[in-house]
Amino acid sequence: MRIWYLADARLPGPAANTVQIMKMCAAFSAAGQDVTLRARVNLDTSAESLFRFYAVPGSFKISPAPRLIPGRSGRDEWNLPFTFSALPSLKMRKARLDLLYTRLPILAPLTARLGLRVVYEAHRQLPAGGRMARWGTARFLRSAGRRNFQAVVAISAVLGEWYARLGFPREKILVAHDGV
Repeated sequence: MRIWYLADARLPGPAANTVQIMKMCAAFSAAGQDVTLRARVNLDTSAESLFRFYAVPGSFKISPAPRLIPGRSGRDEWNLPFTFSALPSLKMRKARLDLLYTRLPILAPLTARLGLRVVYEAHRQLPAGGRMARWGTARFLRSAGRRNFQAVVAISAVLGEWYARLGFPREKILVAHDGV
């Protein structure tokens, strides 16, 4: 299976999420999958140096994610600049991937709407309050019924239960604790 892990994370980076992202890609690859990590890779950084930095085998591909729309995702709970920059690339390469794996809450439903199979890894509740939150949550839940929205992987039982109470189908929720 050809998996793209699309992450709005700068690599290399000191945050725990960068370690978890690299370890997940290595695990998918060790399970026999053809994995490509697309992230905000520093232009002067090679894939080999990232494999050494994170102490993971060089068993998957790493490529820079497109950044067409300026903006700082760190201040945006929905990661909109990164998400909307990634969509054209996903649409163009749709035939070259079997599954998108992401931690971006609005990218998951938009990707499902494009007809791509997607798994969303949830590390927090969806943002609440305001028009954008209502719009994003509605899109997320509407896409939950799509066959190609494969799962929400929640990193705790409490978070998995929150997504179920929100209305996401329980049969599509997998609880897998994050060990980073």
